[in-house]
Amino acid sequence: MAEELKVYLDHLIRREDLLYQRSEDVAINESEEFNNPRFTLKDFFTTDDPVSDRLRKPDFQRATWAWTPEECVSLLHSLLHKQVVPSVIMWKSPSSFYYVLDGGHRISVLLAWLNNDWGDSKSGEVAEYDPELAKKIRDAAREVRRLLAGRNIGNFKDYKLAYTNYKAKVNENTKIEPELDPVTDKQVQFYRALLDNNGFHLQWVAGNYQKAEESFLNINKSGTKLTEWETLLVNYRKSSLSRFIMSVSNITGMEHCWPTKLANSEDKAKATNSTTAILSGITKLNDYMF
Repeated sequence: MAEELKVYLDHLIRREDLLYQRSEDVAINESEEFNNPRFTLKDFFTTDDPVSDRLRKPDFQRATWAWTPEECVSLLHSLLHKQVVPSVIMWKSPSSFYYVLDGGHRISVLLAWLNNDWGDSKSGEVAEYDPELAKKIRDAAREVRRLLAGRNIGNFKDYKLAYTNYKAKVNENTKIEPELDPVTDKQVQFYRALLDNNGFHLQWVAGNYQKAEESFLNINKSGTKLTEWETLLVNYRKSSLSRFIMSVSNITGMEHCWPTKLANSEDKAKATNSTTAILSGITKLNDYMF
């Protein structure tokens, strides 16, 4: 039996390290964001400050790599036809980032469609250490595009181009409605639907990082549950073992796990030297393993 294809979406929302609790992670103003009950689709591509620029995934979130091509296309079909889509659970950090506590796959599918990037943009990097895995990523991306064409959804850029050309014709002659072929007419109507208020309903978590972490753990007690190891890493994120494992696996953010900016104290120089030695060892171990 052939292995089921899974679409690689993990790169579409940046992962932000939140392993240890930072002093600036104070409780947010609970009334600040809760008047925003949804992200509309146009929030992701029609503004000077698209919401996608501020989206983040917490460092303890598992990889966004679990949906099949069929699941991705089904979600887009639901969004475009204004069908019911489950809510996305968010937490806003003091630095105004929007952390996705639940719904990362849903938002990533939309971003993949808007950018025409179904994981294959990363397949070259993966091929350097695992050519077989890179092929699976490309196969999954190819299958998504095949299904999009078969469902008459296609690429986002085609909708945008059709609508742009339509508006240009309208501006040329405001008295006559341009005649459109059936395909272009459908694309224009779809793009207009994107500009409506359909999108993701939001639930906001109020409070500081600890509250966000607790909410994440509660969410994952159902559905695809965290493994025992994943739960331990989150629960004991401040321990040396958790920090070591997370910094090795996420080498680009290891300074977050072992902060070099230490408060003034008599032992500052000693602590700084110890941290530097730890970071050097982590780098060597990561190079050896990966």
